[in-house]
Amino acid sequence: MISNSSIYYCLIVINPENQICQDIKAIKRSFKLKHGEYGGYGSTAHITLNREFLDGKELKKFINRLKEELSTYYTFDLHLNNYDFFFESNTFFVSIEESSHLANLQRLITTQLKMIKPISYLGRYRFSPHMTIGRTLSHRQFSEAYYEFERQVYSKKFRVNDIAILYSQIGDSHYESLYLPLKNEDWAVVY
Repeated sequence: MISNSSIYYCLIVINPENQICQDIKAIKRSFKLKHGEYGGYGSTAHITLNREFLDGKELKKFINRLKEELSTYYTFDLHLNNYDFFFESNTFFVSIEESSHLANLQRLITTQLKMIKPISYLGRYRFSPHMTIGRTLSHRQFSEAYYEFERQVYSKKFRVNDIAILYSQIGDSHYESLYLPLKNEDWAVVY
């Protein structure tokens, strides 16, 4: 239950299908066995679209607005395409092919957050959607990840049917999940 007086850390994410989650889990496990503990190892595969701190009233308002907007937003396919690296943060990840559907969805989410909390978006950097394998790696781990994954191929496609809002009260490590469906394409039988 969302308390109006509490502050929440919110992640707005896309969860891939189970097979992709299993693939990513196996890649993470293998990397950990070879190179030791690292940031991001324990997280489930997901694509973060945005994140924000919201009080309970703001979170409820955001959920209601987003639910309404997503009711007209059609499901779409996302293509995962190879590995890539953020050198400034020693992060490696599975990259996502550019998609107008994903860009529009991300813009819709950001617009709704800006309407609820406009001051927090002054000078905010733009999210680059990706699926993290490892983050804040040591320099050694990052070099090994680069050497090991730079030329490897990873290519999968999945259907985005919903988004998830993961939220946790500040100071609590347990996240609650709320899934908001996208609109399925209307099917009609024509005689």
